[in-house]
Amino acid sequence: MTKTTAFALILALLCSRALAQGSNFTADTLVPACRAFLAAETPTTAQALREGLCVGIVATVYADGSIYNNANRFCVPSNSSIKQAIQIIVRFFDEHPDVRRADLRDIAIVAFKQSWPCEVN
Repeated sequence: MTKTTAFALILALLCSRALAQGSNFTADTLVPACRAFLAAETPTTAQALREGLCVGIVATVYADGSIYNNANRFCVPSNSSIKQAIQIIVRFFDEHPDVRRADLRDIAIVAFKQSWPCEVN
């Protein structure tokens, strides 16, 4: 990894955390929207925005699993889908009520690592 790439990744991480502090990406806010997306309910405009945040956050973390450092890396199966990824997060949220105030991005990483660990060679 070049210094420029490393700097860009660090900057992106810092910016995303700063945005999270000013917005509400907590699981207790977004998981209900994830559930609504899975149920294919017809959303209001505000609900559609939250569903879009859920799908966007999940899709981003899902796509980036192989580029995280070893502590956070997970390996998405080739036959998986965003819908399956959202189901994993909702199930993780239900099984771990202590994560309600955590950032959905962090929950996604932990849930995906648990569901899709990388093989150790």
